Amino acid sequence: MKKQGDIILIIREPILESLKLCVQKAYPNESFGLIFGSKPKEIPLKNPGEFQYYYIAEAFECIKSDRSSPVDFLMENIEELYRVINDANKKHDARVLSIFHSHPSGSYPSGFDINYMKFLDEFYHKVLISPIPIKMPIKNQIWTIMDGSNFDINGFIYLENEIQQIQLRIE
Repeated sequence: MKKQGDIILIIREPILESLKLCVQKAYPNESFGLIFGSKPKEIPLKNPGEFQYYYIAEAFECIKSDRSSPVDFLMENIEELYRVINDANKKHDARVLSIFHSHPSGSYPSGFDINYMKFLDEFYHKVLISPIPIKMPIKNQIWTIMDGSNFDINGFIYLENEIQQIQLRIE
């Protein structure tokens, strides 16, 4: 798996504790939630035109999945998901930075995750014409996955038609 060193998601300890709580509530099933924050900080690198993008997690909303399952999470009620996102956007004055979920064991994308990441990347244009306006970029969306057994966490993005691992920093 390719590593994307230019994208860094910073998760502060209080947000990390909220993620762990969400995972514990759902365990041994997968948990689901959204990490919110401001637009990324763009830091220029030595070479002209090269940047690092720092995303800082400012809030987290744990969301009850439509089904309890150890192999997938899902919220099939799109209108309800949009409502949750809009309410959180207003409450935190932030946008979705990452789709968060857990696995009972492991913190890397499953086949289901990879297919869903690709689907959401392609679905991007359809969301833009949704009757309910939302602040949720889906194209090139960061995904964070936590291992429910030991709280190991990793971040990924579907970029340039492949899954790439991003840097996660806990502060």
